[in-house]
Amino acid sequence: MTTPAAPSAPQPTPVPRVGRSRRYRNRLVLMVVVGVVVAVVTGLTVGPRWAASVGWAAACASYVVTAFPLLRADAERTARLADREDPRRTVSDLLLVGASAASVVALLVVLSTARGLHGTAQDLAAALGVVSVFLSWLLVQTLFTLRYAELYYSGTPGGISFNQDEPPRYSDFAYFAVTVGMTYQVSDTSITSSAVRVTTLRHALLSFFFGTVVIASVVNLVAGLGS
Repeated sequence: MTTPAAPSAPQPTPVPRVGRSRRYRNRLVLMVVVGVVVAVVTGLTVGPRWAASVGWAAACASYVVTAFPLLRADAERTARLADREDPRRTVSDLLLVGASAASVVALLVVLSTARGLHGTAQDLAAALGVVSVFLSWLLVQTLFTLRYAELYYSGTPGGISFNQDEPPRYSDFAYFAVTVGMTYQVSDTSITSSAVRVTTLRHALLSFFFGTVVIASVVNLVAGLGS
């Protein structure tokens, strides 16, 4: 007796070039506007030394929050939106570098100022460092979630085997991205294309930087301030 073939993944629905660029550009524009406004307000009300860190944290939160509803998309909608939601390679790389650099800057700001503070002010400074790094990490996972979806549904669907009959949706790609981001490896999925493998390598290396350098520094910083 033969085993029925698993249903094939839905093909992406072609969309106009203008529509493909508009969705991710809207999110980027909102991210920049939110970051600049929050940074300016923080600089005028709290102090210029905190403006960049608070502005970046707000910008990251804006990008992650506006992308979060995609997790509710089914497989067909994921295939249709994958190309439109993923930033172009140059933009994505700039954001990834920015996330890494901003995390280091946030730590330097906290290190240079928090030790001169006391009480609640010192606690808030430490919290700012932790929140900035965490939001930067979330931004990285969000960007790679969008990238994996775009790679999978560009051309003939494939590149990642999720070991399931139904085609993957954004929540599946988020699972894949967060797994790599937290463990630097895949778990119950298999990579079946060179393009996805190279992207996963870049993702794992960047996540290793966050895990061993930035997050470890934050833990030591908070422990040092609390002692």
